[in-house]
Amino acid sequence: MDSGCLKASLLHREVTAQGFTGGYGIVRAFIEQHRARPDLRIMQRPLSPRQVTGWICRHPDNVSEKDTASLRAVLERCPELRTAVDLVRSFGEIMTRRNGHLLADWIHTLPAGRDGPAASPPAVNGATPPHGDAESSA
Repeated sequence: MDSGCLKASLLHREVTAQGFTGGYGIVRAFIEQHRARPDLRIMQRPLSPRQVTGWICRHPDNVSEKDTASLRAVLERCPELRTAVDLVRSFGEIMTRRNGHLLADWIHTLPAGRDGPAASPPAVNGATPPHGDAESSA
């Protein structure tokens, strides 16, 4: 114990060799009293995926300064996530401004995945014409 050993199994073997007749549980309980414990009141919780996803998907104007700083710190550690944020934000701009005609171009800017380069799904072609255009919907 004086040498800093806080491993109950090792300590139990040592004291048993010196004549201790108590069980492992007693030694373990004793060790637990001497182990340093983090102060959970001041420890910061890790970010949850839901929290980070919320920051990414919300309009930047609706994210607090504190959350923006936290997101910036996450993005500094993960460049792939930075790419995802840029894509989500640009998609959001297209949808918010009702610029459906830009969707096909946006899809072609997507990075290549496991299955090769991003392709324009047929639904995009049907989604871009203005409503009520009978010629394009035939």
